[in-house]
Parts: sequence; structure tokens; C-alpha cells
Amino acid sequence: MRRAGRLVSCLAAGTGLALAVWALWPGLAVRTYTVETDRLEAGRRIRLVLASDLHSRAGAAQQKILDEIAASMPDAILLPGDIADDREPLAPAVDFVRGCADIAPTFYATGNHEHRAGDLGEILRAFSDAGAEILRGRMTTIEVRGVPVTVAGLDDPTGGTAVLWQRTLEDLSAALPDEGIRVLVSHRPERAADYAESGFDLVVAGHAHGGQARVPLLLNGLFAPNQGFFPAYAGGVYSLGQTTLVVGRGLAFAPRLPRVWNPPELVIIDLVG
Repeated sequence: MRRAGRLVSCLAAGTGLALAVWALWPGLAVRTYTVETDRLEAGRRIRLVLASDLHSRAGAAQQKILDEIAASMPDAILLPGDIADDREPLAPAVDFVRGCADIAPTFYATGNHEHRAGDLGEILRAFSDAGAEILRGRMTTIEVRGVPVTVAGLDDPTGGTAVLWQRTLEDLSAALPDEGIRVLVSHRPERAADYAESGFDLVVAGHAHGGQARVPLLLNGLFAPNQGFFPAYAGGVYSLGQTTLVVGRGLAFAPRLPRVWNPPELVIIDLVG
């Protein structure tokens, strides 16, 4: 009986250890979401990469992230803020932006941590020099295999007020073209109700860090900034009527709080007709 008890204890300990390793596994998750749209002809595809919340802390994994992005052969790369961090060196973030821009057209909107860094102008100049298109309340259009893709960006409200943020979104919405795909890059997923009324086909965001802790099939997120406990928009794809919101769980490989069943994530979005 004692031997059986020891065996059960060992099995329980081994199972617990395996679950802990699985839960805290820090490897890179690459997720592909397919979003159907009637704004593309049947059989057409536009591929976008969403890379959020690097926080200048990918370390040795940064090259792996860039390799995965390159392998996906995206038509554009979207960076919805917190690529840099107010408590980390800027250089790794700049290197990451440069690596992205070497792969495909890269579009960046600010996050709260860039605003807290003390010299936002330096960050924006460095990212622009690295090849990113800086979108602060403005939009630009590229052509992908004959399809116009308009990409707009919102400055994080940390740099202003919620009223200014809302007014800027309304101005961008009013200026949207009728043709092609319309994409908004914005750090904040909790403003989903505003995005639903915006007229954009796709909104990409970050900020929530996947809710920090997840339980597969049961809990998509425990806590997220500006959403609190059990956030509605922790990570994944959300249908907001005519608008689709995709929230990235972030790419920081050395988080200040442990991420449980919530590894760093790179998102590939396939828009298909």
C-alpha cells in the first residue's frame, strides 16, 4: 500500500509539474485567423501580420519573431503600440521595427508605454527612420495586387484625452474611402463599442496582454489593463457588426508578471473574399 501511495504521489507530482511547464511555456505562438469580407472578390486574399506589445523585451527570440513574419509573406505589418517601453532600452524596439519594414510595408500607432517614455518624439523619429509609417490620427493607402488597402492609426489616449481620441476616430471614419479594405490600427481593445460604429472593416489592437492568465476552453483572460477582471477583449477575433476586431496577446518574452497558458503571440490575419 505504501508503495502504491508513493506511486500515486509521484504521478500526481509529475502531472502537476507537466501542467506547470505547459502553463508557463514561454515559446512563441503563431496564430492565423481567417476573416471573410465581401469587399474582396471570391478567391482573393490579403495577408496582414499583427505584432503588438513587444515592450522592447523579446530578447533572443526577436529574430525568431522576424523569421516567422518573413515566412508568412505578409502584404503589410501592423504594429498597434507598446513596441517600445518606458522602462527598457529603445534599441531593441527600433531593430524590430527595422526588421519588419525590411519584410513588408509597416504601419505603427502609439501605445501608452511609448507616451510614458518621456521623449515620444525620439521614439517616433527612430521608428520612422527604421522604415515604419507613423499613423497618428491619419491614414494612408497602399495597393495590394490591385486592391486599395487604406490603413489609419489612432494615437493612444495617454497622449491626450478620451474626447480627443473619440473626435479623431470620428474624423477618420468620415474620411474613409468607399473602395477597398479599410483597416484601423489602435492600441485599445476596450473601445470596441466605438469601433463598431466606425465603418472600418478591420481593427487591430493589443494592450490586453491576453488577460495575463488563461485557462484553455474555459477562461480567455483573467485581467487586462482598462478592462479589469475577466476582460471581454483579451485576445482573439471579435465580430462587431460590419467591423472585425482582432486583439493580439503581445510579444514580450520577459513579462513583469507571469503569463499562464498565455505565451507571446504573433497573429496572421488572412482577409479573404
